[in-house]
Amino acid sequence: MNRPEQTTQRAIVRQQDEGRLERRGPTYVVRLQARPGVNAIHALRGALKTLGRRYGLRAVAVSEE
Repeated sequence: MNRPEQTTQRAIVRQQDEGRLERRGPTYVVRLQARPGVNAIHALRGALKTLGRRYGLRAVAVSEE
């Protein structure tokens, strides 16, 4: 029998619309601010691409404040 703390630490498996299974890990919130003179949207897109390609992370929500 699984203890409750073990169950919450496991990846959640959900079925997507296409019928395939995807494991979901924890979700983190990161707030970024561009320095003056930096093209913010290009910097953000580059950072998200690097996070995806190098570290296996993907953006699930992005918004501007």
